[in-house]
Amino acid sequence: MRKSVLFAFLIIIIGGLVLVSPPVGRGFVYGGDSNLNNPPSFKFSLENETVLYSGGKNNIAFLVAVGATENTQTLGSAIYSLSYKASWQDRPKVLHQWSMNNPADRSDDDPNPTSFFFYAIDLTNVPEGSHQIEVIVDGGGYTFGGGDYYTFSATGSTSFHFSIVAPPSPPAPSDPSSAWEIQTIDIRGAGAYVFNSPLVALDSNDMPHIVYSKFIGWPDSFLRFVMYESWNGLFWSTQAIGLGTPYSFVLDDNDTLHLVYGCIEYATFNGTNWVTQTIENVGNNFGVVALDSSGKPHVAYTDGKAVKYASQTGSSWDIQTIESLNPEYNVPFQVSLALDQNDTAYVLYGLPSSYEDKNANKTYSTEIIKVAVNKNSNWSIETIPLPLPINGYGNMVLDSKGYPHFICSQLQLPWTYPGRSNLFYVSWDGAAWNTQEVVSNVSLKIYGYNANWVNMGFLALDSHDYPKISYFADTLTYASWTGNSWNIQIVDTPTESKPGFLALDSNNNPHISYLGRLSPNVYNVYRYANVTYATLTEAVRATEPEEPETPDETPDETTDETPDETPDKTPDGEQPTQLTIPTEVTTIAAVAIAVIISLAAYWILKRK
Repeated sequence: MRKSVLFAFLIIIIGGLVLVSPPVGRGFVYGGDSNLNNPPSFKFSLENETVLYSGGKNNIAFLVAVGATENTQTLGSAIYSLSYKASWQDRPKVLHQWSMNNPADRSDDDPNPTSFFFYAIDLTNVPEGSHQIEVIVDGGGYTFGGGDYYTFSATGSTSFHFSIVAPPSPPAPSDPSSAWEIQTIDIRGAGAYVFNSPLVALDSNDMPHIVYSKFIGWPDSFLRFVMYESWNGLFWSTQAIGLGTPYSFVLDDNDTLHLVYGCIEYATFNGTNWVTQTIENVGNNFGVVALDSSGKPHVAYTDGKAVKYASQTGSSWDIQTIESLNPEYNVPFQVSLALDQNDTAYVLYGLPSSYEDKNANKTYSTEIIKVAVNKNSNWSIETIPLPLPINGYGNMVLDSKGYPHFICSQLQLPWTYPGRSNLFYVSWDGAAWNTQEVVSNVSLKIYGYNANWVNMGFLALDSHDYPKISYFADTLTYASWTGNSWNIQIVDTPTESKPGFLALDSNNNPHISYLGRLSPNVYNVYRYANVTYATLTEAVRATEPEEPETPDETPDETTDETPDETPDKTPDGEQPTQLTIPTEVTTIAAVAIAVIISLAAYWILKRK
């Protein structure tokens, strides 16, 4: 009798332990180190306590990553439910719900394969005042690895605070003596070794629009928000579009943004939401977008091994391969696209090759620059004669006649560390290619072979088809052709930067977006940078002639060496509060209950 009673109480004890222990996927760790109980990671596109202005088109995006280690790499975790509660809403908004009671959900082995959620909240109609957004996530994990295995906690919440206030007064007139007017847009832009600078374009009212990458978990995250800032004359409106790196954008006749980013994705705004399409899911990529006369987008891009061209056909894309490279080599990231008045596509790109310096008996890497023109649905490809070795090239634009213009750089020989370059402006006159030296013997700080375009510079043509160039040679510099010479001006002197992107308004005023001063180096990869915007005042612009003469372009003197078309060798914030129940607490509770039940059983048996 006593043995059967003891057995019954043993069953009760085991049952009690099961009831109070957290279920698999809610933080219980089997074997190994219990420190692997990780709460979710919350990231917001804006900083806590941000102040926004009413009347602007703003949103706030948040990212929830579960099962996060110290570098936000998700490990075998899933989100079962996700919701947020905003101070201006009556009840929480459920964004995701997975349930074992739902046959469709139950048949899905992984409720959330990506292990993270990105969601943007439109703030356009939110009233003025102080506000709070609380994000709540409930999730869990599954086995990871072999042998001893773990489950990862993914349950918690965090709150974000911000304010919306009345628009500011119109800005005071600028001081003409200040020359370049400079604004800092964001202090947490993605810094060095990220392949692009902030992008800029001007709308029909000459208002600037800027797209850039923003680190959301630096230095503990590889993920970046794609941010969109638009100026309305009084203040900047801020929106988060998605996750990834932006490469190129344009504004259509209605000032609607069309963007290429990520691997390779296209995004535009339909008046209510951001709509995205995946053109091709590729790595080692870069792309640029242009609109034809009907407003349809076309994208030229690289996937590391080929140069491709895509045209939107409704909900899908028609993709053509312009040129493929030997699998041993990588296509440089830079590619440029322009459409003429007849919607004929021009694509500028480079392929790796080598150049032999016979005087020094040395071989250097070079780029063979090509332009491909789509004629009658066929691609006509021409190799452009340039002074070798070419160690970088920039964007291409078409002039009023539909003739292409671009910039490139030549490595000075003999090479000595860290290397010096000559910056060239190259144009087609209808009969031949002409090359003109802009500056010589400058350090363009070209960091690496495949990233050579990063610090190459950016070209724009004014209403007279005169070239204007931004580039970085120890300082951010602006070069403007005046009719008989190049006018060189220093825009800014950040400790380290990139040449930025350049746009000209209807009065030929330059607008440059760029990365300003950087935070200290971390792992040679993750650095915050000031996303910066600069424009030139009337005082400086007035020094240029109103009706400049035609640039004096001289035909290019090419080297005696013919480029080898076959590639040779590849050249050288505060942490948000997270609500979780630690494993230790549940374990102690289970043991305590077990001890209490055991003592009670012993006391009853003793009385008998």
